[in-house]
Amino acid sequence: MWISFSLASTHVQTGAMPRRLFATNGEHKAAIADFAGFANGRRMRGDHEDTRLPNFRWRLPSRNWMIFLTVVGTWTTAVVYDRREKKRIQKKWCDLVADIAQQSSNPRELPRTLNVILAAPPGDSLAASQVYFKEYIKPVLVAAALEYDLIQGRREGDVRYGVAEQIRRLRRKKGEQSAGQETDVDGEQVLDSFRQQTGVYAAAGVKGDVVIGRHTWKEYIRGLHEGWLGPLDAPAPKGPGPEDREREKRGGDEKGKEAYIPASSYASLQLAPSTPSMLEPSQPFHQYHLLGFLKTPVRMWNFVNQRKLADECGRQAAAVVLAAYRPYHHQSDSLDSLASSSSSDGLDASPTQAAQGLETQANAAEQRHGQTWEQQTVNQADELTWVKAVRKPKKIDETKERIWMADMVMDPRIASRMRRFELEPEEEARAARIGQGTEKGRTMPLLELDKQASIIGNVDDEDA
Repeated sequence: MWISFSLASTHVQTGAMPRRLFATNGEHKAAIADFAGFANGRRMRGDHEDTRLPNFRWRLPSRNWMIFLTVVGTWTTAVVYDRREKKRIQKKWCDLVADIAQQSSNPRELPRTLNVILAAPPGDSLAASQVYFKEYIKPVLVAAALEYDLIQGRREGDVRYGVAEQIRRLRRKKGEQSAGQETDVDGEQVLDSFRQQTGVYAAAGVKGDVVIGRHTWKEYIRGLHEGWLGPLDAPAPKGPGPEDREREKRGGDEKGKEAYIPASSYASLQLAPSTPSMLEPSQPFHQYHLLGFLKTPVRMWNFVNQRKLADECGRQAAAVVLAAYRPYHHQSDSLDSLASSSSSDGLDASPTQAAQGLETQANAAEQRHGQTWEQQTVNQADELTWVKAVRKPKKIDETKERIWMADMVMDPRIASRMRRFELEPEEEARAARIGQGTEKGRTMPLLELDKQASIIGNVDDEDA
């Protein structure tokens, strides 16, 4: 502090007495001014007043700060870029099918309705599959204004039972009679009869099934065979066993969900008389679901590469919306077609190169087992990434069928009737042009859409 009091302002010299012991009136005023300037945060240097900030020197951060800023900046940049590209890719596929939502329809015609089939992935809850569907598949279906019914399974076997029961209900609707007593009239039968009375009819054309995950796909195939090859009535119950007592302890929620027929009896069973010549087309979606601490680096890589998965799921969802399909390949028909179809099974959507190696191992294993249908090799690499708990034998209900780990058995009568959605090359090229910005979607402006006349039918017909 530069305060000039009487003693502080004296000049002491070696071997001499101070010049004066008391300060003058002017020196007292200068000392008071110095003290006031210091209190206000200012510093007096000679006759000029300096109010600038301190002179900082620019220098590089320390080693620890450099590491921190590099890691945080790189990760933030990768996430922001991936999410931006993901939105752009999803918008491309949504714009490709958005014109379908503007097509006029008859008020008495029900809209096209899809079956979305999903199940809890091995070792996880159903919420993981629900989030996967809402994030990657649902945006394209919503852009096309398509309706869908959910068939969900929380445990192994629920999807198989739901698909088979839906087919059995369809067979009863077409006039097939069960060997036992007449079944009770459910709510869907009452709703169908009411629609017939009011003149409401279903939309013409294909509907389609959306199947998410390899584990769900295996249950879906098992349910198709059970529904079209099995009986309408449940088999006679056996005597109470250990599995029945365990089911009673759990509350009996699994009662009536056992398989009607085993997979080994397909060849000896007769096909249902009402089986159509072509089943509803299906689209299996890849679900690369990883669990475990050792898979953390792979999950981190997938987290910043969601744009690739969004592109693959968007392409398959657009194929479902546009309703272009083909038969499933058979190995005896063409080996080249089987190899080309494996690239569209969703394996390329995996953001890691490890999935390609898993695909090669899975295809080699299938060739050793002699499986020839394309349905048997769809998304098979996912099985190698399942948790080990799925492969462990169960302590209870050891006689219960384990669909996820069992080999997929295909009956030629069912496999030849199945169809798969596939995007046409012209539509895929148009989607690429939409993504590049050289072409716009086919959606019409709201002013032109308002000029279109709605199809309301004959309102004067009293019998309608």
